[in-house]
Amino acid sequence: MTSLAPAEEPHILSNQALRFVAEQSAESVFSVQVCPRSKLEDGNVKAVKALDKLMRRLGKNNQDKGAVDVDAKKPEFSKVTGFSIGKAKDCLTILTVAHVIEEVYYDGRHLTAGSADSSSADILQDINTAFHFDVICVHQERLLKKSDVEDISKLDRFHTPAEVVAIDTRVDLLALKCQIEGIYISEDAEYSCPYHDTSLAVADLPAPTSETVLLQGWPYLLSDFHSWGNISVNERPYNVVDKTNQYGYQMKLIEIPRMKCVSECSGGPVVVGAMAEGRLCYVGVYFKTIKNSGYAVSLRDVKEFLTRFGLLEDAQDAHATDEAGRENNLGDHSKERE
Repeated sequence: MTSLAPAEEPHILSNQALRFVAEQSAESVFSVQVCPRSKLEDGNVKAVKALDKLMRRLGKNNQDKGAVDVDAKKPEFSKVTGFSIGKAKDCLTILTVAHVIEEVYYDGRHLTAGSADSSSADILQDINTAFHFDVICVHQERLLKKSDVEDISKLDRFHTPAEVVAIDTRVDLLALKCQIEGIYISEDAEYSCPYHDTSLAVADLPAPTSETVLLQGWPYLLSDFHSWGNISVNERPYNVVDKTNQYGYQMKLIEIPRMKCVSECSGGPVVVGAMAEGRLCYVGVYFKTIKNSGYAVSLRDVKEFLTRFGLLEDAQDAHATDEAGRENNLGDHSKERE
C-alpha cells in the first residue's frame, strides 16, 4: 500500500524527539471548510430562515456593530484547521475555532451552545441549518500529493460532512462531529481512511514559560505544515493584545513570539512533547497572528469549554480505542515507511 506517512530520512542533524512530535501530532489534523448553505443549495428556504434567525440575534442595528451580510460578502468557503480530540461511539470529535463563522456574532452578542444543553438546542440547529461544515482528512491529501498530477489543486477531494456540537464564541472555540466511517481516503468514496486511530490529549497543566511548542496547521495545499516556537506568556488577557476587541473575546491567550502563520492555521493544536496515556498533549488552540507573535486560546479556556459541554469525556474515552488502533496499524505503518 502507498505510504501516507511523512518520509523519514535521518541525518546527522536530525532531532528524533522533535520529529516524533511533529509526525505523530500531524496524524490528528483536518482541514475544516464552511460555507452558507444558501450559497450551495439554491432555494433552500430553511437555510435562509436559519441564517436570518442568527443574524437577528445580533439586533436590529447589526450593520452598525460590524456584522456583515453573509450572502453578500462571505467567500465560497472559509477554511481553518481542526484536529481530533476523541471519539464517541462511531463519531470523531474535532476541535477548531469559532471565528470561521464570525459574521454571526460580535461584542455583546455571542453564541454559546452545546448538544448536552437542551436549552441551547435551537442555536445549534440554526447554525447547522444555516451553514454547511465539512472536513478533509490529512491522509487523503498525502495520497493526492503522491499522484503524477503537477497541479494537485485541480484534483477532487472527498469532503466528509460534519456538524457543530458545541460553540462558545466568547472564547472562539467550536467542536464538530463527523462519522468515522464517512472519512474516505479517496474521492471515489470506496475506501474509508484506516488511520484515524490518533487523537490528541488535552494537557493537565500549562506548558512552562519558554517551553518549545509545535503548531500544526493546514494552509491552502500545505497539509503537514508546522511551526515551532517558545511560549512567553500562558494567559495574556485578550484586551491587552487587541484593545479594539471588535468581537468581544473574553479568553486568555498563550503568546508565542515570532510565530507567524497564515489565517488557515487558525484552529490548529499547539502541541507539547508531554504524553498522556500514550497520546501527545496539546496546550492550546491556535487563534491567529497579531503583529509579530502567534496567539492561542489558553489551556484553561479550552478545558473549561470541553468540560462544560461534555467533550472531555469523549476525549478520555478515546484513549483505549487509540491504543488498540495503533497496535493494529503499527505493522502496516512500519512496512509503508520502509
